[in-house]
Amino acid sequence: MRLYVSNTKDQIIFLVFDFLASVLLEKEVKLIFNGTPYDGVVSKITLDEDEFEWIEFKINEEVVRFPFLEDSKVRLDKGLFYFETKSNTILIYV
Repeated sequence: MRLYVSNTKDQIIFLVFDFLASVLLEKEVKLIFNGTPYDGVVSKITLDEDEFEWIEFKINEEVVRFPFLEDSKVRLDKGLFYFETKSNTILIYV
């Protein structure tokens, strides 16, 4: 499934966040953020509920904050989640 975010970002971010929390919490993943790999268990996923501008992942003791913007592109495949903005990319392998 592919999802391209436009002017409905404030509504879509909740769906993406709920989906990620249900699939990734307490799972072993490999997350690559702008080329930097993070391996481990996702212990926490946080949503910016004030401005709806980011989703934050805590993997082991490291925190990765991914911006969720109007130009965000999201691809959700079995075992692979891909997020892209104009200047950021995140891949999550489960």
